[in-house]
Amino acid sequence: MPLDLGAARPRAWSEPGRTTLELSTGAWRSRRPRYVEAAAPCHGACPAGEAIPGWIQHARAGDHAAAWRLLREDNPFPAITGRVCGHPCESVCNRRAHDGAVAINALERVVGDWGLEHGQARPVPVTRRERVAIVGAGPAGLACAYHLARLGYGTTLFEREPAPGGLLRYGIPEYRLPRTVLEREIALVLALGVRVEVGCTLGRTLAWRDVETYDAVFVATGAGVPVRLGVPGEAAAGIEDGLRFLRALADGGVPPVGRRVVVVGGGSTAMDVARSARRLGARAVTVVALETRAAMPALGAEIAQALAEGVEIVNGLGVT
Repeated sequence: MPLDLGAARPRAWSEPGRTTLELSTGAWRSRRPRYVEAAAPCHGACPAGEAIPGWIQHARAGDHAAAWRLLREDNPFPAITGRVCGHPCESVCNRRAHDGAVAINALERVVGDWGLEHGQARPVPVTRRERVAIVGAGPAGLACAYHLARLGYGTTLFEREPAPGGLLRYGIPEYRLPRTVLEREIALVLALGVRVEVGCTLGRTLAWRDVETYDAVFVATGAGVPVRLGVPGEAAAGIEDGLRFLRALADGGVPPVGRRVVVVGGGSTAMDVARSARRLGARAVTVVALETRAAMPALGAEIAQALAEGVEIVNGLGVT
């Protein structure tokens, strides 16, 4: 019988019913890859909008100077955020599903610490005629002054406290944010030509008529007002606000804590207060948190460190 070669002829890929699953390569070998420019998930999750893949590439190549410069395009405090940032960038890192998220926060601290030792900041000439007043020299006010100075604006910071820094100075214990790191990061901002006047309280020692002579005003009065629970007895003796307690420590004081301490709340401030109380000699420190352990606002590392120092955490319990 003659061989019917026509019946054995492979069908063309364009014929109905054909897919690239029939052969692993299929027709893809004739297709050119299509590259799509898109922002990395870590960049989108970063509160400061850092160009994370970019500065990590510089650091990976050993060029810490380039990494530090690129990082500070968006964030003037890499050595600080490398220590205290909640690093939401790592929670969306694409490598989590492969072998674990990139340790972005630790890398940022390495690059930031390089900048503390080797980084230089020179005065930027004022090229704009407009002047800007910034009320509050905490992290928001300092960052605003930094970016405006780099754009050529003359800026003046008015700060109520004796020194700039805001909650970075008065709300975070030194064991988490050493004062030498804070002072150096602030100095690198002021070196751009930013003026700072301390002891100025808007509405008291600083009149609004003095501020309104500027072309623009940025109000960055911070988050230093404690949140009240609104429950009976919260003003009784022996009850203290967490931020006021941490402020006393920052000023060099030793607040009396007694033998047993209860801390209400499950955030970073609560962990700082609890750990500080233990270090001041309290024998029993209990954190009462309304949330479950997994839902507590404090970072997992902060919770683990508090537990390691002997702090007890009771979850699912509120104060009424």
